[in-house]
Amino acid sequence: MILPADKGRSTVILNKTNYQKAKDLLSDTSTYKAIKKDPTPKYKNQLIDQLKTLKDEEVISYQTYRQLYPTTSEVPKFYGLPKVHKPSCPLRPIVASRGSIDTAKMVANILSPLVGKTDRHLNNSEDLVDKLSKFTLLDSECLVSYDVTTLFTSIPVDETLGIIKTLLMNDSTHESRTDLSPQQITDLLSTCLKPTYFVYEGNFYIQSEGAAMGSPVSPIIANLFMEAFEEKALSSFSNPPRYWGRYVDDTTVIIQKSDLDSFTAHLNSIHDAIKFTIEHELNNRIAMLDTLITRAPNGKLSFSVYRKSTHTDQYLSFASHQPLEHKLGVIRTLTHRAETLSSDQASLDTELQHVKRS
Repeated sequence: MILPADKGRSTVILNKTNYQKAKDLLSDTSTYKAIKKDPTPKYKNQLIDQLKTLKDEEVISYQTYRQLYPTTSEVPKFYGLPKVHKPSCPLRPIVASRGSIDTAKMVANILSPLVGKTDRHLNNSEDLVDKLSKFTLLDSECLVSYDVTTLFTSIPVDETLGIIKTLLMNDSTHESRTDLSPQQITDLLSTCLKPTYFVYEGNFYIQSEGAAMGSPVSPIIANLFMEAFEEKALSSFSNPPRYWGRYVDDTTVIIQKSDLDSFTAHLNSIHDAIKFTIEHELNNRIAMLDTLITRAPNGKLSFSVYRKSTHTDQYLSFASHQPLEHKLGVIRTLTHRAETLSSDQASLDTELQHVKRS
């Protein structure tokens, strides 16, 4: 499969077998639909009409209007990133919209402060360690990890637009970021989300549902939808988990062993489009993001850096011609991660030795 190349950059060619995997993805008619011609002119004119109305109503300035005015008609490109850590190396579908019509960045900046206003939201691995370190597991409890299957392409767009409009109407802070009304923001967001189309091997496709991976607004949309989803799921279960911490589509849960099966079934019954897979502790250990969580016999949790089995320890070569600050930045980043995620001196020493060997 050939990845789209920017000017001055090399095109990357993947293993030939990935061509068929991409075609298999696009053959899923419940997610993708083949269309006969390039819809760019249609969506370009739709966006121009929206922007002109906002300018004429003096909701956006002439400068913003000119900045967002679509001056290119480049069609988004479809490609897949191999998930080398999973069996059969499936592809993660990406729609690269660089250079194409896109107001997503502006909308993303408006919506991003709405994300993460619940205790269940995880900002990063450090946040995960900070929150989980406060818990001691009971013998009757288990620690599991849930993963949403193909979240981005499963997000129900119309339902999510309604959720976001309600959030905007109840949040006065958006007025400090934009003069757009909740309805106008939602309309622009719809323009960003609904025309998820692309070209692959000269053929045009449109995504039937969900948000495209590759758009700056997609992670925000996914988070806001999942926040509403988890609120409904947890509030409607008789004995909800003692802890639920989610990072986009990955969730770590502390729950009574006796409730695990019924809770998993409950999660998968909430929405037809959202289904979860589950991972259990193995040898009293479970991974979340880049953190390995270990359960001691007394129920205490300890933490260390986790690497997938496919990790190569290949970073920026110090002998390369990259700027020195980039090379030092790699070292600082790995050291910071070791210090942040290691819960005891032994784990920290082990990780720092690993960094030195790398």
